[in-house]
Amino acid sequence: GTYNPVTGAWTGVSLISGGSVTLTIDGKVNAGINGSLDNSVSITSPIGIPDPDNLNNTADVSTTTYKQTDLSVVKTVSNANPVVGSTVTFTIVAKNNGPSNATGVNVNEVLPSGYSLSSMSYTKGSWSDPIRNVRNLASGATETLTVIATVNGSGTYTNTATMSGTQTDPVSWNNSSTCTPEPKPIISINNPTSNEGSPDVFTVGLSLPSSTPVIFTPIFTSVTATVGADTGTPIQYSIDGGSTWNTWISGDITIPVGVSTVKISVPTVDDNIAEQTETFTLTANVTSGNTTNGSAIGTG
Repeated sequence: GTYNPVTGAWTGVSLISGGSVTLTIDGKVNAGINGSLDNSVSITSPIGIPDPDNLNNTADVSTTTYKQTDLSVVKTVSNANPVVGSTVTFTIVAKNNGPSNATGVNVNEVLPSGYSLSSMSYTKGSWSDPIRNVRNLASGATETLTVIATVNGSGTYTNTATMSGTQTDPVSWNNSSTCTPEPKPIISINNPTSNEGSPDVFTVGLSLPSSTPVIFTPIFTSVTATVGADTGTPIQYSIDGGSTWNTWISGDITIPVGVSTVKISVPTVDDNIAEQTETFTLTANVTSGNTTNGSAIGTG
């Protein structure tokens, strides 16, 4: 037989007694349809051939439909390795991939503790921290939220945006997007004090552990104490909080990945002379690794 998709007529079908044939129609539900779809079919016998039972000549099927959207959100950051105290820009693009128009659309953007909000802007809707209410988003449409934030010296830096709407969304993997910048840590040195004859123990610290090794050269400089006369040997350093010590003579010291402090112990000489407080400095000059500052100084 022949099927006409415009009129819905299936003609030219011949059936033997007890025989059957099948017509399969694939259809696509239009994007704006929501609710019940009723579909009816009827059959008539050829002219001149009576059908004594007309009760089974029609059939109906009802299909419940609902609106469906594929919402997606993509977040990017302007600088993956920012300097502490600088600003970064997070750009959040929300999109409705359809097929239906989306209503009740919200984008949840919570700044973690590693950032302080500087400013924000958006192309549509309203903002009530941390939720941007886009409201309605047509099929195929996009809206953008821009967040400018200051990078704090410590905290959590993983930043995730999530998106939701009123309609069913069968694709959930693209409803969230995450950026994890790795700020450059600040290197610093404390100012230890000790009595003559006891070591000065400096702590060279990073504000947060680095994802790459940080290598620095220690430089000792005389102030009122003379390095080499009022200080002794061996100078030692520890990368595990003082549990184990290594002797340093010259060269660089490495702060390994995941470690945030190195202790440097400098012996002092007791000359048994009553005198005013004597000091010297330790400077750490960074030679390799990502840090916000290239050097730090401490006084012992």
